[in-house]
Amino acid sequence: MQTSDHSYTSRRVGGTSLPREASAVAEASGASRVAGGLGGLGGFGASAAFATARRSRVLALLRREGSVVGFILLLLVAIGGAVNLSADRSLHDRRFTVDDLEAGFAGANYDLSAVRRGDLVPRLFMANLPQDLASLSEVSQRKQLFLKTMLPLILRQNEKILDDRERLTEIMENRLAAKVQDFFGQNDDALWIAELARKYGLQVGEGEDAVRDEQFLQQLLKRVDLVPPAMALAQGAIESAWGTSRFARQGNALFGQWTYKKGTGLVPLGRAKDAAHEIRIFDTVEGSVASYMRNLNTHRAYKHFRNLRAEQRFAGDLPGSGKLVDAMVNYSELGEAYVTILRTVIRVNRLHELDNVQLKAPKRAKNPYKNPFPFT
Repeated sequence: MQTSDHSYTSRRVGGTSLPREASAVAEASGASRVAGGLGGLGGFGASAAFATARRSRVLALLRREGSVVGFILLLLVAIGGAVNLSADRSLHDRRFTVDDLEAGFAGANYDLSAVRRGDLVPRLFMANLPQDLASLSEVSQRKQLFLKTMLPLILRQNEKILDDRERLTEIMENRLAAKVQDFFGQNDDALWIAELARKYGLQVGEGEDAVRDEQFLQQLLKRVDLVPPAMALAQGAIESAWGTSRFARQGNALFGQWTYKKGTGLVPLGRAKDAAHEIRIFDTVEGSVASYMRNLNTHRAYKHFRNLRAEQRFAGDLPGSGKLVDAMVNYSELGEAYVTILRTVIRVNRLHELDNVQLKAPKRAKNPYKNPFPFT
């Protein structure tokens, strides 16, 4: 079986030749010019004329072929992913195979059908993808493995983000209740907020004036929030050909983020001679997930995404992929066509059913300092 350099250059899927129109969609639908990464709006590295021409071609194809193209699009991203397993920790000492992965899932009674019915997701986290993933002949098996390995990583990153959001919200509520201008001067909260703001790409001036500003804190709160799992799973699947692209296998790059820092990524085989971008590589797959979420939570291209998410929060709803997918128009040079592809992958694979699933609670170590014989 052949695997492509990256999903959007694939001319063959599963060894089956595709018609020219389908190849055009494949070329346009994968790790296509992700906005952000390390180099700013990497999504706009191609010329405007090229991007417009490609977008028009794909949109015309979608309108003309309708559901047939939707089916072809599904085939184009129907290649599955893999992992290194552990109990709430990632392993780096050796590469796991697909057989190892399936055995680990079976041992943990990890089943997506059960998760969709309400079971909690086991805390099984991978460090890398297995090299033999693309050798699986059964498309549905590859897809299931990809979803089952990526879901815990996405949920853990959301878990970390929500821990910060909870603390930030608590600080803001305490500040409002105290109604004291120098509230932050009484504890370490000001330093923590300043560090959090820098992490999320907000400039903090000298002193603590910025973190005393209610408007500034609300702006920060908009950024410190989860990414819907269904949307993250679908984008990872599209950008990495369900975990089998060269970038995914060699660089743990699941979301096609660009970098212009030479030597920090993999060079696309079809890169133009005058181009300088690389596809950013990561030590672990979870590093790719974390970077993807930070990109959505900080980059100016996704301000609309953050605003829509805040509106969902204001309405008392959890952020969901249903509405937020529309804000991914800047993720690819395909624009609206990319959103259509994203919605197709979510719908056909029933990913929306995974938006509100949760990880099992982590096992807490016994406190060695706790008095085993309390007298009070």
